[in-house]
Amino acid sequence: MHPASRTRHEIPLRSDDGGGLLRQGGCRADPQAPGEEIPMTATDTLTPPPSPAGATTWAAQAVGATKVYGRGDTEVRALDGVTVGFEQGRFTAIMGPSGSGKSTLMHCVAGLDSLTSGRVLLGDVDLSGLKEKQLTTLRRDRIGFVFQAFNLLPTLTAEENITLPMALAGTKADPAWFDEVIRTVG
Repeated sequence: MHPASRTRHEIPLRSDDGGGLLRQGGCRADPQAPGEEIPMTATDTLTPPPSPAGATTWAAQAVGATKVYGRGDTEVRALDGVTVGFEQGRFTAIMGPSGSGKSTLMHCVAGLDSLTSGRVLLGDVDLSGLKEKQLTTLRRDRIGFVFQAFNLLPTLTAEENITLPMALAGTKADPAWFDEVIRTVG
């Protein structure tokens, strides 16, 4: 797809300050008008449309995602009813100031943290219905993480750090895949 033909929509992660924005190429706020840019206000959310045959396939979705830390006077709503879909085969940038909910959204969608209310789906799997062992297996087998901090184990070599999830799953890395990973990241 030519870059000029992509649509871009901005969605606040928090409506109280309007600071956090989610920008996603290819998602449409109005499924009746594909490709049309629709201005979004501080209270709008992007609702992923149903996926009938041949329509958008969502790699992940958050539906009514709310994450609250603390209670009473110390309560912080990191996510407040966020609904968003991440299309398969697309890159999505989540941008905003510190404290706007970016990391919280990513951690909840990836299954690293749980929501206070709402749902997260990876493909057609609802994370809220998974036990901890099932969630661990899903994260290990289907999700790749790139953290701000490296999160590498200092006692392992680079190769061992890269192949650790596969070793835990009892599988071996394909040598061609491993070589491609090394060429890509250096």
